Amino acid sequence: MGLFSLYLGRLSDKKGRLKIIRVGFVLAIAYPIVYALAYNFFSLLGAKLLWALALASTSPLIYALLQDLLEKNKRKAELFAYIFAFASISGSFGSFFGGYLKE
Repeated sequence: MGLFSLYLGRLSDKKGRLKIIRVGFVLAIAYPIVYALAYNFFSLLGAKLLWALALASTSPLIYALLQDLLEKNKRKAELFAYIFAFASISGSFGSFFGGYLKE
């Protein structure tokens, strides 16, 4: 994912962040379908590569877009703290809830 992030970051500076993020969302929608249709190790590997592209084209670019949008806000650090806190709590809640559903 790291190599994709470097390339996609530079590409988003030229083409626009929202265009690359939209492509990432489309790839994220296609990933479960490709993953479900994987019939051998190499098709599964291709699906994981697709997921890496989707993740690299959304996650870092969304944070960069937020950085651009909050550039002149005096509470930028506080707002980013809220964003990362919410992301951490929602990930923990999702793991807990998923374990509860399994039982």
